[in-house]
Amino acid sequence: MKKLLIALAAGLFAVTSYANSSDDFVFENDTHGDVIALYVSPHASYLWGNNVLHHALRQGQYTPVYWTVEPDYDVYDIRVDFTDGSFDFTEGYDLSTIGKVWITYNGGSVLSLHWR
Repeated sequence: MKKLLIALAAGLFAVTSYANSSDDFVFENDTHGDVIALYVSPHASYLWGNNVLHHALRQGQYTPVYWTVEPDYDVYDIRVDFTDGSFDFTEGYDLSTIGKVWITYNGGSVLSLHWR
């Protein structure tokens, strides 16, 4: 019985340790507007897919973006939608090398995406 419990615990640990994807990252809104939608799609895909936000992000708020299984892609395009109906997107980010993504305005309406 003790061996069975150890085997079950080891199996649970193995499943839990692989639950994180190398493409997971933290997204932060560093603009003066609310972000109402965030789309992360494989690079050059014709579809944006689903909004990955569960609620709007105000200035300074952040949220984890994660996959429950390791995706087939590493390079993605990212689209950000705002409450006024405007949106912007950027292309070609290798999320397997990025842990945090945040957006800022560089004056006027120029949106910049930053990462590390």
